[in-house]
Amino acid sequence: MTFRELIDQCYINLQKGHWLIRMEELANILPHEESLMAERVALGADVEALRRRIRVALNQAYTQLARTFFPIHGQETVKLDAQSYVRQSRMVGRVMRYRAVSHEGRAQVFMQHGTDAEVFAPPESTVLVRYDVFPESLTADSDVPRLPPFAPPDLLTFMATSAVFAQDSQRASAAFWDAKYKDLLAQVLKNRNVRLPGRVWR
Repeated sequence: MTFRELIDQCYINLQKGHWLIRMEELANILPHEESLMAERVALGADVEALRRRIRVALNQAYTQLARTFFPIHGQETVKLDAQSYVRQSRMVGRVMRYRAVSHEGRAQVFMQHGTDAEVFAPPESTVLVRYDVFPESLTADSDVPRLPPFAPPDLLTFMATSAVFAQDSQRASAAFWDAKYKDLLAQVLKNRNVRLPGRVWR
């Protein structure tokens, strides 16, 4: 599902909230009535503002899912600095969590410090780093989240819908969509026997 499709689905979900009553009322009024033009313009601005909020909520949901349940894996060959550190500044991907570091085919002990890692290997040696990637924000309509095929897009839309309702203090609606998200997530984790990532101490 593309970013545009995710936004549209959230928008459909949010139509069940009370904020669209005004839109439904205006939709029944003939468009040529000039006295209502200002309200129609204001309504259009409201819709665009809502879609911007949906975009933010979807990206927050995407980051949370990638951080907690469905990590995006990456690997790179990197040269350590003079202190035997892997530096984020030398890497292409944005590191969320280091998974493994090897030197000349041998696993190396390492300690993560923020987005860098101290490796117990010779300074300035070349190492292979395996890590979880911090997901790039979805910006273009055609962007697609890098989630595994078994993770349904509704995980994102349900979570984002709940977040927007919560921002509007519509607690019942927020709780309803949050429950749908949690039920779906529990089903996915059970069916795929997904193991949660271990705690990284910093």
